[in-house]
Amino acid sequence: MPFLEYQNIADFLLDNRDYLYQDEIKNHLLLSIALYLQNNPDALPCKPMLIASNPADRVRVVVLMTPPHLMLLTGQSLCPTDLLLDLIEFIRSKGWTLPGVMGITALAKRFAEIWTSTSSDKSIPGMEERLYKLSEVAYPEPTQGKMRLATSGDAPQIVDWVRNFHQEAIPQEPNFNIEELIQKKITNRDIFLWEDTEPVSLASRSRPTDHGIVINLVYTPPDQRQRGYATNLVAHLSQYLLDLGYDFCCLFTNLANKTSNSIYQKVGYKPVTDFQQIYFRK
Repeated sequence: MPFLEYQNIADFLLDNRDYLYQDEIKNHLLLSIALYLQNNPDALPCKPMLIASNPADRVRVVVLMTPPHLMLLTGQSLCPTDLLLDLIEFIRSKGWTLPGVMGITALAKRFAEIWTSTSSDKSIPGMEERLYKLSEVAYPEPTQGKMRLATSGDAPQIVDWVRNFHQEAIPQEPNFNIEELIQKKITNRDIFLWEDTEPVSLASRSRPTDHGIVINLVYTPPDQRQRGYATNLVAHLSQYLLDLGYDFCCLFTNLANKTSNSIYQKVGYKPVTDFQQIYFRK
């Protein structure tokens, strides 16, 4: 059988870490989540799905799913149809059901086509996203205020902002305990604010790998937009992370949001590739 299901994250990374690091930026989402699970073994309420093709195979496919989230899929964009069929059969033989798939667009679409052609599921396109990478900051026109680390006193406002961010940017994502997440991020010194006499914008660092780290939860309340706050916050936070020793920062944008795509490119983020979310429904 060409696929292996792993019972723990340590064995999964032992076999697949080197392969994933061969293209660290394109594999960053799956790789960083796997590393997070390794460092936080009690983070999930249920067992993750960890499947990969045999490490000795020339053509590789690696998947990770943390229910109820979409299955993350990585592999060669020209992955043979027979291998994807074998993967689907293997997933079903292990009793897993999939809410959907996310991966580089071409691969995710091909997987979804085969999945739906061999089941009663229908595919529903979700968000189209673009992965960006930054290795050198291009500072934008300065604006009023400065970046600072969030403190516990900021938690109530940040919780409200993240709740609004979730509803505005990723309403299709499963709900989560925002209060618990924010408190943990503040404790870990992961959340940063742009302050102009009062907090006006938010950003967070997340999911580091050996050479890169993600910036996410970028949010400015509607009445504070168009003033350069988020642009300056992302630029200064990116430089802060590079100064810590990371080779690159990365982030995902919704391709439908022209504003965010423009903001990030202004500060030095360059497009890498596009990802597609696809949901499966009966």
